[in-house]
Amino acid sequence: MQIQIPKTLPSQTTENLSPGDYSSAPARMHLSLLQAMSGRIVIFGAGVAGEALYHICRDWHIDVNCFCDNNRNKAGRSLYGIPVVHISEVGKRVEHPVFLISAADIVDVIEQLENLGFRKWFDSSLLLNEFDAQRHDLSVPPDFAEYVISTCIVCHQAFRNPQSIFLRSVDLVITERCSLRCRDCANLMQYYRKPRNYHLPNILEAVDRLADIVDSVNEIRVIGGEPLMSPAFSDIVKRLNKEPKFRKIIIYTNGTICPTEQRLDQLESPKILFFITNYGKLSKNLERLTTRLGEHNLRYFVQPAQGWSRCGTIGWHQRDQQELQAVFNKCCAKHVVTLMNGNLYRCPFSANASTLKAIPNYSEDSVAICEQSNLRQNLKSLKHDVLQLFSQRHALQACNYCEGRPFGAPEIEPAIQAGYPLDYTEICCSKTS
Repeated sequence: MQIQIPKTLPSQTTENLSPGDYSSAPARMHLSLLQAMSGRIVIFGAGVAGEALYHICRDWHIDVNCFCDNNRNKAGRSLYGIPVVHISEVGKRVEHPVFLISAADIVDVIEQLENLGFRKWFDSSLLLNEFDAQRHDLSVPPDFAEYVISTCIVCHQAFRNPQSIFLRSVDLVITERCSLRCRDCANLMQYYRKPRNYHLPNILEAVDRLADIVDSVNEIRVIGGEPLMSPAFSDIVKRLNKEPKFRKIIIYTNGTICPTEQRLDQLESPKILFFITNYGKLSKNLERLTTRLGEHNLRYFVQPAQGWSRCGTIGWHQRDQQELQAVFNKCCAKHVVTLMNGNLYRCPFSANASTLKAIPNYSEDSVAICEQSNLRQNLKSLKHDVLQLFSQRHALQACNYCEGRPFGAPEIEPAIQAGYPLDYTEICCSKTS
């Protein structure tokens, strides 16, 4: 099945729907409280989960004042006839706003709201858990909506148990090779001069170690480079699929490669999803790929290349601590955990820049889960190190070499091909702070 995800937001709908079946007492208690605050409701996050919350409010005759978002590219639009404003403008619109949080990164949102002086907020897991995406007009197909909404639910539920090691998403890098060489790749593939596939035993060891450490991972994202260039691709995905701690396995691919029938055998699973970015003419095997995935009853989604910003450069920025913290706080990738070469990194820039040796290998920016010393280490101690890394609120040392990836950064043309590996020679090997 092919599901094309549109760029545009849905228009106002006049469909008259009766309230959904919110049978649980906690959900009904939330709805009763929200009804008493009708007109002051602000939905934080103008995405799919935010759309779902709007429908819940409408079904229960709760007036939504506005949507808000950190992405300035979304501000100024409307969603179902409701204005979308930047978070900095909410205080000018609403007196004593009450926030319904639809963003998956709820900890960041709560911290931001409290810093702005806003104290009233609700997490959305109780309401979204009973939402029926099939009944409502959303900007994406119901299957994809359910995928996005389930991520929000799981993240909000994990927020209530901060001592568990829950990771929203882990990028598992299985190869440095890519069938494209995009000049502005945020994962720095354009700098690899001799890209290599990672050895299957090393990857499986890292996966097993990750499973020992975490309590739950919402999704493992199998990436590269282009993951379909790895000869170990199918074996890796089959191992991930068997791990009960990993809820979903997402394969990110660019539509240039169509795997053989043999490689797709035995991958049928509701946990597995192919996420295909459509680069137009560059995605030369997109139709063949989607046809073959359909023949194997494998789920996939196709989305046009969009939302790129100029964050694929490496350089020494000489930022002071306050400037570093500002870059970190605004970053949209600071929770994109990356498992690469047996190390867990906080973000893909840190992972790839360290692997390239373009920046110093800062021990405080990662946890080496597969080093022999750590394999002998008490597992409880290693879990503590991982929890500390991914719960920390201070900037990484790697932030001093990154251009920054803020929400709403000016967008650039995606997938401009470089044609040859870009140079990063001796950018900052002597820098240590």
